[in-house]
Amino acid sequence: MSGIAGIIETQDVSYPLYYALHALQHRGQEAAGISTFDGEKAYLYKAPGQLSEVFSEDRLRTLPGFCGVAQVLYTEKASRGKNENIQPLNFSFQGHQLSVSVSASLINSESLRSEYEGKGHIFSTTSNAEIIAAIIAHELIGGASPRDAFVRTLHRLEGAYTGVATLDGILYAFRDPLGIKPLCFGKTERGYLVVSESVALDITGAELIR
Repeated sequence: MSGIAGIIETQDVSYPLYYALHALQHRGQEAAGISTFDGEKAYLYKAPGQLSEVFSEDRLRTLPGFCGVAQVLYTEKASRGKNENIQPLNFSFQGHQLSVSVSASLINSESLRSEYEGKGHIFSTTSNAEIIAAIIAHELIGGASPRDAFVRTLHRLEGAYTGVATLDGILYAFRDPLGIKPLCFGKTERGYLVVSESVALDITGAELIR
């Protein structure tokens, strides 16, 4: 199931991301992670455990930035105990900084993984998030605009999914065409917040848009 959150504001986004995850804790208790971006550098911390066990006030201070994504993780039994699958996942390539957090049940994950291994991608996790990131990166390297890279990636996915990502300081949010997995979009005092459930908007004081 998992709970995801993505935000773009002006500063210190690790705090509203933490509060959003707190409201989404019931969606995943196995691990938690937050990734932020300050315009130059991406910051990431993630670990097994519930949110309060993973993050302290001091830890949140080490995650500066004006945009970011986060997740509380629930995994299928076969993937449990694989710490490399804890999200968000961060990637740096050809001047791009990409952070991805998804909750996805893809029916074509194995064929996509095999295809992009054939194109030279070396996977370090068994998560669908890395498959999605690999397709985005491949499209960008091939010359696609950021928007087109995401659109083309989503056209390749089959199944139920929802996700948030930051690419070079821009926040992206997406879900499957049928909307099987939930995603809510809200306005904060200084920006925008995307979360798995509207309760995570309430706790941060964000106004539900849709």
